[in-house]
Amino acid sequence: MVAEMGLMIPIMALAIPFFAIWTKHQRRLAEINALARPHAAEAEQNAAQTRRLRDLEERVKVLERIITDGRQSAGLAQEIEALRHN
Repeated sequence: MVAEMGLMIPIMALAIPFFAIWTKHQRRLAEINALARPHAAEAEQNAAQTRRLRDLEERVKVLERIITDGRQSAGLAQEIEALRHN
């Protein structure tokens, strides 16, 4: 029993600093993750806006082509319907 206690004291003396370092590391990881979350959400929102802008630019190009082509009204109606489904 006394020998076991003599062995536990050095083990505890080494385990306490290790636990303190591990806890500090975990706290720092949590801080870094908290800082990264808003940037990830912002990047996702920017990507969605970029896709939306690209889609709108494509629609404007199609509308410009329709207007400047001078096609028959039946063809124009079909192209406008096709745009509505995009």
